[in-house]
Amino acid sequence: MVIKDDLPYLAVPFIKEGYIPIPLHAIFIDHEIYRQRYCLRFKVYGIDAEYITDMLLRSSKDALLEYSLPVFIDKYGDGRLEIELELLKSLPLSNYSLFLRYRTYRKINIRMLSGSPLIYPYQSRDIQFYTTSYSNLGIQLKAIESV
Repeated sequence: MVIKDDLPYLAVPFIKEGYIPIPLHAIFIDHEIYRQRYCLRFKVYGIDAEYITDMLLRSSKDALLEYSLPVFIDKYGDGRLEIELELLKSLPLSNYSLFLRYRTYRKINIRMLSGSPLIYPYQSRDIQFYTTSYSNLGIQLKAIESV
């Protein structure tokens, strides 16, 4: 992945140009828990950034279990998402993937190349925001284990 002039490209060594343009790419910047909300900042690159409509939170156990969340992206590609912890508490225990939805049905993950997980105990749950095995941002909801 290469960003040139604020546009994302895949580096491909076997073609003359060396790069293939892609419509959209999103990169994790940082996150925190603030006032009982999960606050996520990310950066979006690509010609389709203006077509992003929302964020999907989808269960890994049941692909039909998904939630649409409002997302804000400014004209510079700086994105922000806030999720009430009360909403996360109401969801079934599972791992969840986060996707940006654009052009009605297309979606991309937010790349989270490194970073330690953010674990937050909230009432009867541990809510963990982590890097998946594919280097994407994920959320795990699990019951707090009693000692």
